[in-house]
Amino acid sequence: MARFRDERFRWTVRNAAATIPFYRRLLAVAGVDPLSIRGLADRGRLPLVTRDALRQAGQEAWRQDVPAGQRWLASTSGSSGNPLILLYHQAERVRMHAVNLDCEWLYGHRPWRLAMGLGTQLVSPQGTWLQRLGLLRWIRVDPARPVREWVDLFERHRPYVLRGYPSMLREFCVEAQRRGGLKWRPRVLATGGELYPPELDELVHRTFGFSPITCYGAMETGRMAFSCTGGGGLHVRMDAVDLEILREGVPVGPGQSGEVVLTSLIFTCMPLIRYPVGDLAVWDDSPCACGLWWPKLRLHEGRGSDVLALPDGRRVPITTLGGPIGRVPGVRQYQFIQTGPTALTVRYSADGDAREVGAALALIRGQLPGVQVRSERVERIGHSVTGKVPRFIRQGM
Repeated sequence: MARFRDERFRWTVRNAAATIPFYRRLLAVAGVDPLSIRGLADRGRLPLVTRDALRQAGQEAWRQDVPAGQRWLASTSGSSGNPLILLYHQAERVRMHAVNLDCEWLYGHRPWRLAMGLGTQLVSPQGTWLQRLGLLRWIRVDPARPVREWVDLFERHRPYVLRGYPSMLREFCVEAQRRGGLKWRPRVLATGGELYPPELDELVHRTFGFSPITCYGAMETGRMAFSCTGGGGLHVRMDAVDLEILREGVPVGPGQSGEVVLTSLIFTCMPLIRYPVGDLAVWDDSPCACGLWWPKLRLHEGRGSDVLALPDGRRVPITTLGGPIGRVPGVRQYQFIQTGPTALTVRYSADGDAREVGAALALIRGQLPGVQVRSERVERIGHSVTGKVPRFIRQGM
């Protein structure tokens, strides 16, 4: 595996310099000869490549010789800003699907089984040859439709697999509980695309009878890591990506928080080489009960931008504030809106009275002395076109 990863990294860097104008200029400015890169031990010599830089480069971040009939264009969800347009070769698309399916195979999913996706980017593209062979049978759920229709669709089709963004999964479970429970339960439940908050697990377990597997990925990369079957942590797909966890550009040790930086080992038409994805994580070096030796990480604070910065220097991750409001029965959705240096609004939608919201707000205020915390109840908090709900918004700042 070490030899494969070194060879793949070396080839990726050299190919990017030879075929992609953006990387050719980037390495030249950094004074790096691509032929001097021997393997992953040399990755620290390469500059980080930000989403803004790739967005500004546009088509110069793509290989120029990909035939039009073999191109596949996609985009990120745009939840952290403007979306990034992505280019894949059809062969890379197949590799990405192969990695995704291999992760899910470990948990009992078989590609010929019917599956449902709560979120449009959590399902495989339509019209592929795999679907024509009876594989990758997916039902898409439109996040703009009423939640009751999501559950109706689920009960009618009875999918073997249900995969969803945590924000959509929360609303699905609240609606199911309002009805008195589900008549059908899937064999495989998976979540990804957003941080899975710990307080959601009780509601999910009450609805389905078990906890979901967690797949860590991004539109840019496909699956990067997946839940350890022995419980605890996410195993990195060493054959598909190289992951670093950096703080101020320096690798961190086990248990230390840093930003996830990835290099794809399978994409070549629009390479991602030392690309910060914006998520915060820690390496987990605890013994693994499943027996897999691939390294593990834990996502514990979500995106680095989802932090409430206060004038006195305090930085409070939104994930630490979500527990009290997220555990209130009947709360379908919530988000935090910072409207001033010391002003925070907790916006939520809920069934019935949700009488425990007041107590939850008191707990949140207790974590934020000196901050004015108010609440705003709304009929529904809107999803993005893909199904995500922004958990933290800075407004008018």
